Amino acid sequence: MEQWTDKVLGAVSTEKIKTICISDFVEKLEEEKIDGEEEEHTHSEEHEEGAFDEHIWTSPYNAIKMMEALEEAMKKIDSENSEKYKNNSQNYIAKIQEVDKQIQQIVDNRLRDRLVFADRMPMQYFIKYYGLKVSSAFSACSTDIEPSASTIAYLENKLKEESIPVILYIELNDGTVAKTISEGTKAEAMQIQTLHNISLNDFRNGETWVSLMTRNIDVLKKALL
Repeated sequence: MEQWTDKVLGAVSTEKIKTICISDFVEKLEEEKIDGEEEEHTHSEEHEEGAFDEHIWTSPYNAIKMMEALEEAMKKIDSENSEKYKNNSQNYIAKIQEVDKQIQQIVDNRLRDRLVFADRMPMQYFIKYYGLKVSSAFSACSTDIEPSASTIAYLENKLKEESIPVILYIELNDGTVAKTISEGTKAEAMQIQTLHNISLNDFRNGETWVSLMTRNIDVLKKALL
């Protein structure tokens, strides 16, 4: 789905390189209009009919399918170590399942079912997987960073109408808009990890899907319980 990868592969010799398109192993969702999203972007190229949401990894189910696909690919490439790849895959899948179990418990006991983003919302697969609702200032692919006054007002009203205690912003965002909305609603501004980007410190610390998604457990407890 990332068109720039074709340019990269076209610039190198692939005779001895195995390429794997990981998105081939999961069911992809079309991009959808999100509640609260800036109206002027509704019919823009960002919502081109048939365009897929590329943030496939936010669903634990997809994360597991991706692990299984990589395991099979690596066993074919390096058959001598196939048992090692199998064990590593199974161990990590078990960790993904544990995070999924903890999040599912929160969802099962929820008092409310809507997450509100004062930001982009690259978690459609996550939202669909857990059967939640969502409101957001922008779509996942929007290049804008400042929502209009009417969008802010809409999100504020949504928080008040449904007594939602948390307004979310994503990683590598300073949360300015979320904090502004927080001041007008008393909802707490909290960062949620979408695993779309990673900070330099997290990169250096070797953070993973499991460690980053685990951070969301306390955020989701606050938002939904």
